[in-house]
Amino acid sequence: MIATLNRNLVHEAIIAAPSKDEQQEIAKVFKTIDKKIEIHTTKKSTLQDLFKVMLNKLITGEIRVKDLEIDFSEIDI
Repeated sequence: MIATLNRNLVHEAIIAAPSKDEQQEIAKVFKTIDKKIEIHTTKKSTLQDLFKVMLNKLITGEIRVKDLEIDFSEIDI
C-alpha cells in the first residue's frame, strides 16, 4: 500500500507563524549568535597561531621555559 497525503488537508492546515516583531527579534538573536561564532573563531585561530609561534621558539631554543613569566592564578592545579 502506498501512503498518500490528502491535498485538501494540507491546504486547510493552520500553521502558526510569529508576528513581524517576533520574527525581527528572532533574526536579531541569530545575528548576535553568528557574530559571537565569528569572534570565537577568530580568537581560536589567533591562539592557534600564537601556539605555533611559541612552540617554534621553544623548540629552537630562542626562548627557554625557565625564562617564561606565567600567571597560574586563574588555573586550578
